[in-house]
Amino acid sequence: MIENSKNFPRRYFARHIKEGLVHYLENGRDKLYLVTNEALHKMNSSFEGKPIYIRHVDEVDTDKMKEEAVGYVVKSFYNEFDGAWWAEIIADDEAQGYIEKGWAVSNAYLPTELGSGGVYHDIDYDKEVKSGVYEHLAIVDNPRYEEAVIMTPEDFKEFNEGRKTELDKLKNSKENEMLSEEDKKELLDSLKNSLSEIVKDTVKNALDEKNAEDKKNAEDEDHRQLIREIAAISAKGESDFEGGLDEKVRTIIGLAEKLGYSKDEAKHNADDEEEDKKDEEEKKDEESEDKKDNESDEDSKENKCNNGEDEEKKEEKKENSKFFDFLHNAKSSSDKSKTVATMASGLALGRARYGSK
Repeated sequence: MIENSKNFPRRYFARHIKEGLVHYLENGRDKLYLVTNEALHKMNSSFEGKPIYIRHVDEVDTDKMKEEAVGYVVKSFYNEFDGAWWAEIIADDEAQGYIEKGWAVSNAYLPTELGSGGVYHDIDYDKEVKSGVYEHLAIVDNPRYEEAVIMTPEDFKEFNEGRKTELDKLKNSKENEMLSEEDKKELLDSLKNSLSEIVKDTVKNALDEKNAEDKKNAEDEDHRQLIREIAAISAKGESDFEGGLDEKVRTIIGLAEKLGYSKDEAKHNADDEEEDKKDEEEKKDEESEDKKDNESDEDSKENKCNNGEDEEKKEEKKENSKFFDFLHNAKSSSDKSKTVATMASGLALGRARYGSK
């Protein structure tokens, strides 16, 4: 090549292979092989110094290599910017002409270790290349790898710089999406505080509900206890009480009053007291107006009343005497009537409010 070249060989960079699936013709049948970066790394050093041909050759004839080869592989390497394996090459005049036409490259290697088939990215393959030895590199118009390409050193440099810029943008974008350690700590503390408040409120609400339920149950129990006591006292005879029937009735009334003034009746009683207070104030106002009217009438009738004063006083004393005599004579019967009525009303009150039990 060097002997027949009219010009100095030129240096190029060729992307010749990448991890993945590749088609091979085996015994006239198309086969799909998997080649991994691990295998390509093992094979890599074997590519240095290998000849370059226009189109593939069946085998490399070392005796004719100088006349037939159009270039040589200087070295092969992995390019971190695109994840492919590239070859730095030198090419003579003939090779340069095809490169200017847009032809690409296709490598040739002999597998030295094969594995069984499997699935790669949901695609079934027949075999896996575990290792191999590069034999030559061909410049072809229809490369086996679609991404195969040949670049000048200047184009290769520009390509890598562009890829590096894209990767940096992608990296920065991902980093921006991620929280810093300080942000993570702040978020964690916020979540802890929120969780603490939620737990605290939940516990407080649960305790409040429990206390309210216990209070209601206690009040209900107080009511039931009072009713049971009233029933028990009612069942006793008068002789069981030192004060007889009067003491029995007073005891029942006292327990009934406790029921009437229990906490669940407090608002009702307060409303009744407020209503009574209003009625009393209205009554006082009416009495005040009546008093003024009476005073005016009494002034006009004062002279007439003076003449009959002695006679009215005598009549009033007589009526009062009759009233006090009636109270004295009716004392015993009145007391008995009052006792019976009070007991009945007390029991009726208990049944009306709390029912029989």
